[in-house]
Amino acid sequence: MGVTFSEFVTFSEFEAQAVSAKIRAANLDTILLVAPTTSPERRKEIAALSTGFIYYLSVSGITGERTHLPPDLEQSVRDLKSLTDKPVCVGFGIHQASQLQQLSKVADGAIVGTAYVRRMKEHLGETPEKIAGVLRGYSRELVRYPLH
Repeated sequence: MGVTFSEFVTFSEFEAQAVSAKIRAANLDTILLVAPTTSPERRKEIAALSTGFIYYLSVSGITGERTHLPPDLEQSVRDLKSLTDKPVCVGFGIHQASQLQQLSKVADGAIVGTAYVRRMKEHLGETPEKIAGVLRGYSRELVRYPLH
C-alpha cells in the first residue's frame, strides 16, 4: 500500500515551491487547485508548479453535488488551459452525466467525489460487493459522455 495523493491547504508561493519540491523528490505528482477567484498571476504560478494535472474548482466554496455548473465555467477552463500544456481536470459539484458532457468540450478530466461518498453512505451495512456494484453502476451512468 502506498500514497496516491495528499491534499493540502493553500500555501504561499514560497511554501508551495518548497512543498512541491519535496513531493517531486518522493516521485509523486504535485496537483494544485485553482479556484474561480484565483488571480491570473497565481494561476501561472500554479500551472508551473503542477506536475500531474491542474485541479480546477468549478465553484468557490465547499465541495458537494450541484444541479448546475456555472455559466462561465467553460471559458474559465479555456483560459486556464491557455496558460499550460498540462491537463486541466474539473471538480466540485460534478455528479451528473450531463455535466460531464458539458465538460467534455473543454476539460481533460472530471473529478467526482461527494456523489460516490453519498452512495457509499446510503449502502452502509451492505456487503463490499454490493457497494462496489452500486459504484460501478453509477460510474457507467457517468461515462455515457466520455471526456477526450
